[in-house]
Amino acid sequence: MGIKRKLSDIIREIFFPEGITCNVCGKELDKEQKEYSLCDECNKGLVKIKDSVVIRGGHETISAFRYEKTARKYVLFYKDSGKPYIADYIGKYLAEKYAESNIKADEVCFVPSSPSAIKRRGYDGMKYVAAKFSEITGVKLNENLFRKDGIDQTKVSNEKRFENVKDKFMSKGGFSGTVVILDDVVTSGATLGECADVILSHGADKVVCLTFASACEPKTPTEESKTSTEEIKISACETKDK
Repeated sequence: MGIKRKLSDIIREIFFPEGITCNVCGKELDKEQKEYSLCDECNKGLVKIKDSVVIRGGHETISAFRYEKTARKYVLFYKDSGKPYIADYIGKYLAEKYAESNIKADEVCFVPSSPSAIKRRGYDGMKYVAAKFSEITGVKLNENLFRKDGIDQTKVSNEKRFENVKDKFMSKGGFSGTVVILDDVVTSGATLGECADVILSHGADKVVCLTFASACEPKTPTEESKTSTEEIKISACETKDK
């Protein structure tokens, strides 16, 4: 039986073959490093996070890694370097964190990019990540959330981020049960909190936020000495600008 393949997948395999070079530094990879296309050195730069945080509105937020070193490069490469194929790897990491955290969701959605950001990049970043996450976990993808244009969150201070996203997100349909919402980074929690409120107001019973990375300040004073084999505990969402 023949298998249909998307043209985009074929093109990606030609120009960005998996397992040849590291997604972050470009170093040639060994066979055992193929799954995540990440060399050992860059893998060590992924600093895991153990505990969740609670953002505005009381929404639990779980993150896979600290927003530094490899995780920071991953996010920046994906967003602004024309490397949409990285979505598959971020989706894999989020699916692993989802399973590890024992979350039981009925639907998954994502923080949508603004129309201007989609036009600039050529794609809605987290939409691709959410599609991969849904494929791996089997959780139904809900694409009802959308975003109005406005000032980018990275352009304003933490104190003004809550005001900046107010009424910027809307929904074109409903949600049901427990919804997990995906984003690349949590910084102040303003964007995720606003999205969670919209989702709840459109029928969801509960929202859990899941991000690839967290820029919230950890409570432990030995953060810089941590490695990928050690997990940083975060007990409160104290934040710093990206």
